[in-house]
Amino acid sequence: MQSMILNSLAVAAQRAFPGELAEPTQLALAPGAQAPGAAVGIALTLYMMAILLRWFGPWLELSDRSLWMRWTGRLTDPLIGFMRRLLPPMGPVDWGPLAALIVVWVARMLLVRY
Repeated sequence: MQSMILNSLAVAAQRAFPGELAEPTQLALAPGAQAPGAAVGIALTLYMMAILLRWFGPWLELSDRSLWMRWTGRLTDPLIGFMRRLLPPMGPVDWGPLAALIVVWVARMLLVRY
């Protein structure tokens, strides 16, 4: 399904920009080649969402002791705690979640390229 969508987008781009892009057949991958990368990309994106939920939870008045928020602490605290230990104290703002979000984003960009 993904390769069919990729080929359709490649054909549309080729028609829009003739002579400037690669041929659509050059963009197609083997059917199973996209699955591991997509799984890693989805996992890292969900982890980024968990970091954002953990970070914005107090501003949205979501209790970190509620059933819906307990899992975010257990999931994200190891990376956020590591980032807090790496960063020097910078006033009243906690930059650990932002640093963790940037690290996961860069890792996703390097591993999956999206």
